[in-house]
Amino acid sequence: MRRILTVLAVTLTLVGLATPAYAAPAGHGSARQSAHHHHATSAPLLVIERRAAPIQQVAPFIDPEPTFPFVSVFARLRGCEPGRLYVAHTRLFQHRREIDGVAGGRGFEEFVCGADGTARIQQGRYDRAGLLHPGRLRVTMEVVPFDGGPALASASARVRIPRR
Repeated sequence: MRRILTVLAVTLTLVGLATPAYAAPAGHGSARQSAHHHHATSAPLLVIERRAAPIQQVAPFIDPEPTFPFVSVFARLRGCEPGRLYVAHTRLFQHRREIDGVAGGRGFEEFVCGADGTARIQQGRYDRAGLLHPGRLRVTMEVVPFDGGPALASASARVRIPRR
């Protein structure tokens, strides 16, 4: 079933009707190639989850006011090096406007690959303009080693922010 859905997603993407939720690692072939992840030598795979967390209000500064709408998005990475530190460069857009407020300071994009070669990534942003709302969100993500080097994997997806 997963193979059929992957082929369907790739076909729809080729004809311009859909955008895949995952993509091949930078410098590699098509998204279809990255879908074959059943053996240890396969290319890393980054999948952005299609549902974000409900919007919360955060106060990113020292004072408790003002507050801004904040959303968290999630992704899964397979095929990373266990114990290695990575950085997830993430961008969020709603209505072609970037949501780029970062709460948390240093280390907000960093994560460690698990012992099984997988990682669950969570990224959050707040909207300084206060316009973020439930609905569609475009998410792009690129994973790179913390100590430098080429991108391990990248992906782009349309994500839904649910109502509370």
